[in-house]
Amino acid sequence: MIFILSAAPEKARTEYGGYVLKLLLASFFSLVVTSYLFSVLSGELVCARAVTAHEFLGSAMATAVVTMIVALSWMVLPHDSQGDTVVKFLRSLIYFSLFLIAGMLLLSSIAYVNGMDPQDDHDTLAGLMALFTLSGFIAFVWISRVYRKRATSEATSPWNHRRSVNWLAWGALAYLAVASSATAITLSFPPAYWKPEPADSVVYTVGWLALVLPMIVLGISVGAIARQSSLTPNTKASRN
Repeated sequence: MIFILSAAPEKARTEYGGYVLKLLLASFFSLVVTSYLFSVLSGELVCARAVTAHEFLGSAMATAVVTMIVALSWMVLPHDSQGDTVVKFLRSLIYFSLFLIAGMLLLSSIAYVNGMDPQDDHDTLAGLMALFTLSGFIAFVWISRVYRKRATSEATSPWNHRRSVNWLAWGALAYLAVASSATAITLSFPPAYWKPEPADSVVYTVGWLALVLPMIVLGISVGAIARQSSLTPNTKASRN
């Protein structure tokens, strides 16, 4: 990271170095906190209390990884002089990650609800969750098209990029705060509360929150992805 930022043109470091550092710091902090909380839960891998906490922490770690990849797209943007090939590859990697993570979030939430409440039928709930995830896929595509058009328009300014990056960084940290708080609340209840199974309202709330909140962060990340058209004329001239 230090090598790439130091080797970039001076104008690029000024314009995009802050984006990279902000996203990487948010991602690094999220990974550190979630790793610590995972270590706290390492002795309770098979109990309902730990499974509930893992439902939040796993999705928080996934949003941190996406934030890191978005930061990499801004890091290599000033150096990509080969027809946008590297940035295109990173964009494809981010889109693949988004769809993969969204699918895993869906499966995780459905599996959590079914595992915590195996006596009831949850087909309707699973269908609603699948419909929400499908709507998220459509939103990802729509947001990508909107930002692509805005990036190629004359009205685009660095402020628009800065706003998207800020939203992603603070969104990832906000969900980390929610996941950490939910983990703390979960661990505050004694093991007896989770036996034989927690209340249905708790199960449904956890299942939906662990799906909806990270999906919002993933949607924000689509708008924060670097594109070749994001380069300002000054940066293009410096790179050439």
